[in-house]
Amino acid sequence: MITRFFRISKPFHYVLFFGALILVYFLQRGNYLYTAKHLNFLLELAIFSSFLGSIFLMIFIITKNKLTQNNSFAALYFSLFILLVPESIAEPKVIFSNMFVLLASRRILSVQTKINLKKKYFDAGIWLTLATVFYVWAILYFIPLLVTIFLWKTDQIKHLFVIIFGALSVFVVALISNIIFNTDLPGLVFEPPSKGFDFYSSLSIQLKASIALISIIGISSFFATFKQLVFKNLQTRSLFITVYLIFLTSVFIFLLSYDKIPETFLFLTFPLAIIAANFTQMQKTLWASTSFILTLIVFVVVRCYDHIKFIL
Repeated sequence: MITRFFRISKPFHYVLFFGALILVYFLQRGNYLYTAKHLNFLLELAIFSSFLGSIFLMIFIITKNKLTQNNSFAALYFSLFILLVPESIAEPKVIFSNMFVLLASRRILSVQTKINLKKKYFDAGIWLTLATVFYVWAILYFIPLLVTIFLWKTDQIKHLFVIIFGALSVFVVALISNIIFNTDLPGLVFEPPSKGFDFYSSLSIQLKASIALISIIGISSFFATFKQLVFKNLQTRSLFITVYLIFLTSVFIFLLSYDKIPETFLFLTFPLAIIAANFTQMQKTLWASTSFILTLIVFVVVRCYDHIKFIL
């Protein structure tokens, strides 16, 4: 029933998703917005705008590159993941960094058209550098970007230098700004996690259950779709190799920054939503995908109830 409802994309679906995501944002960060004054209010407004922009970017990237069929499954999973782990939007730096990663992903995935490649690689270098400035481990997203150079095999060395120039341009602008306006230069410090692996034991039972459920969905969807989308579909092979690389990079960042659980989960929501959506639309029998979605919804209701009860 649920899978049939979202199998055809409708404007109403996106109104529903946006409403739910805006609600969970204000439940999670509303107190910062309400109590902020002057410059702090502008900062919170920028954070909220970045979060909304990320949602629009996610929908645009998926639609533009036809990463799913004409359905709302990816937006549904994206919304459910955020609702299930609302703590993922607790850290402003990660929200900003994730928005720039999505901007870069838009450019990376559009390379398949082989049009204006220099501009796309240059832009991707800029966006990923800005993402790295806000969250240093976002630098790992340069890996899928560099891999696309060899996937498409067009002027590899030239495009490698274009990416380098794009990255350097951010620091050049920052240096000029420092000279003229005396602003701080962005500093990149690769700090190891500050807490041991026992940090996971301090998480709430609800959050542990949420992460466990999403892990099951992620692993099942990954292995169920990889063969079909990479080995059997020649037309989309390179495109989905890039998607899977972005996903694996996000997983690695999530595991590498285990002291930032669940904030860094936000990086995972975009690629995981695409993979889970493809898993759902590929199912000939609806019971597996319907079970996943229903279980997610039940967990979301429980988590939202606990969160609202805590606030009240």
